[in-house]
Amino acid sequence: MTPKMLEAILKTAEAETDKGGTSALPEKRSLTFYCAHDGVALAVSRIVSLRVEDGLVKAQDHKGELYVFALEDAYAASVSGAAPPPTARKAGFLAG
Repeated sequence: MTPKMLEAILKTAEAETDKGGTSALPEKRSLTFYCAHDGVALAVSRIVSLRVEDGLVKAQDHKGELYVFALEDAYAASVSGAAPPPTARKAGFLAG
């Protein structure tokens, strides 16, 4: 995963980054990172905050456990949790 890809994931998850570089997800939202190295896969789930330092992702889950993995070993991520409610639309055709 590239830093640009991670930035897009954090934006999608609506994470807020503080001055120190730690990104925190909104309440009831979490990330799962899918990583692999030398053919061995690992899923790091329920991440609520993270920070990238020297190519390492330091990710904390909802229990406070810390996971450290290389950003280059991550290949995908999923966003879980509350999404904003869809905007209401009335049935029928809209006048243009």
